[in-house]
Amino acid sequence: MKELPPIYLKRIASQLNSEMPLYLEALSDYPSKGLHVNTMKASLTEVEEALGGISRFLDNGYITERSEEGGFRPSQHPYYAAGLYYIQEPSAMLPVMHLSGLTRDNPLILDMCAAPGGKTSQLACLTNGKGTIVANEIDRKRSEALRENIVRMGYPNVIVTNLSPKYFEEETKELFDVVLLDAPCSGEGMFRKEDAAIKGWSVSAVEACAARQREIIKSAEAALKQNGLLVYSTCTFSEEEDERNAEFIASFGFKPVLISDRIGKLKKAGDGLKSYPHIFGEGQYFCIFRKEGGAEGKLPRQKTSEKPSKDDISKINEIFNIEGREVLKNGDLFYIPSSSLTFPCTRLNGTLLGRKEGKVFVPAHQAFVSTLKLYRKSLDFPVDSKEVVAYLSGAEIDARNEKGWSAVTVNGHALGGVKCSGGIAKNHYPKGLRNESGRLF
Repeated sequence: MKELPPIYLKRIASQLNSEMPLYLEALSDYPSKGLHVNTMKASLTEVEEALGGISRFLDNGYITERSEEGGFRPSQHPYYAAGLYYIQEPSAMLPVMHLSGLTRDNPLILDMCAAPGGKTSQLACLTNGKGTIVANEIDRKRSEALRENIVRMGYPNVIVTNLSPKYFEEETKELFDVVLLDAPCSGEGMFRKEDAAIKGWSVSAVEACAARQREIIKSAEAALKQNGLLVYSTCTFSEEEDERNAEFIASFGFKPVLISDRIGKLKKAGDGLKSYPHIFGEGQYFCIFRKEGGAEGKLPRQKTSEKPSKDDISKINEIFNIEGREVLKNGDLFYIPSSSLTFPCTRLNGTLLGRKEGKVFVPAHQAFVSTLKLYRKSLDFPVDSKEVVAYLSGAEIDARNEKGWSAVTVNGHALGGVKCSGGIAKNHYPKGLRNESGRLF
């Protein structure tokens, strides 16, 4: 049994009443685990057959085995490295899943507190790569982790930024069709997973989080265009951070969107829905509001990039099929822009193709793993082959008589790139991603 602060037990008991014993019992169970499939890269059936031990609960979301020691680990499968799925706690998937059917075609979406990227990934799948998603994270280190996840998943329409929420209030006023605010919170929904969340909990911490959330809500309100949607969510249960902040959103003149519980067992909580560990997942609150008023959107300051030379385009085209696509140059970097809008992003606005080193074009990992499938040549291997294990560990592999740059694919899904010469494929899988143990599954 988890040892919880007495004042927390009193607060949560006032919400759960007769369900309190079920909640306490659930905290002694293993944490729930899950994943969602990147439907821009793979079918649900393909991932189901490859992994086993997963059960679909809604859309492309799955619950996985909850054993703590041993057993199959999805993060060690080559399909994870290829970006075919994102490991995500099941209840954390609910806010975006309940947004299904509410967005227009080609939306401009802001994920305001996006790291590590689970909900951003869901949004990219929900929109099928259409429109533009700005995934923002104010913490620099966490924004780098966010970017790594988005690159692995291969989404071409996601811009990763490292900005204060105030930026969007001041520089992109009333621009976005949808703003998703998965707010930093007191983390009561993490108690089963993380003892540190229990140790760090206090009423004062809850109140501080609620106040901080209201400041971010102000920025979200300013960034949202007329008739736009604001999705607000937390992984906590406190009414100060959930229901009271939903009331704060409504005070701006927003109208709640009636949410139909797609799980069928979530608790109604004011204008939103709430889950607890004994109901589904670890715990999540979310609500959706529509902005009634508003004016014309304010575009961010535009920056200009150069057009590549014909020689540059020719070199890029030897490796990637970029015919019919706009390619821009920024310094020694070449990229396909994801949007005509330019934000101060962590790398570049779009899919990085590579860089010029002297007179030589060196392709980027991001271009090989993109859902755009730009690469012209590939070395394909079965999922359980020694070549896949070797490639993911950073070793050289057989080039199969290929020459020049090629993608390495597992059952047709790109893991990254190699440069082939003399029967050897020199490994260019990023060092920070390598599985140096040489073991998978």
